[in-house]
Amino acid sequence: MNKYSLGFDIGGTKCAVVRGIGTDIHQKASFATTDCNSTIAGIFALVEDMMTEDVDAIGISCGGPLDAARGMIMSPPNLPDWHDVPITSMLTARFARPAYLCNDADACALAIKTPVGMVVHSGDFKIDTTSIDGEMTDLTR
Repeated sequence: MNKYSLGFDIGGTKCAVVRGIGTDIHQKASFATTDCNSTIAGIFALVEDMMTEDVDAIGISCGGPLDAARGMIMSPPNLPDWHDVPITSMLTARFARPAYLCNDADACALAIKTPVGMVVHSGDFKIDTTSIDGEMTDLTR
């Protein structure tokens, strides 16, 4: 059976999410980023909507500073009321799936460098899928 992943980008103006396998996106959505609690509620609502038995992981990209190893968002300047938010443990506790956090710039670089996986970025630049054989497939400004 194919395993799906959910990929989120938490941006200063909007959050975006995709559900898919590798570079094959099956579902996507976005919503405006507001205060921390409302945005987390929006993230949880989208996970509820997109979660199926075959989803095996949740990935989150976000601007720093953050502590990826601990899954902690630590006061990014574009998210003024996000102070030490344990986003991965919150998602894992609620949805019983492992969750991982990555700096958005690192996630973007990984999408360019690797031929598999998915990254959503909701800032000035957007990568809708990822790379194919190390070449970026869609970079728009």
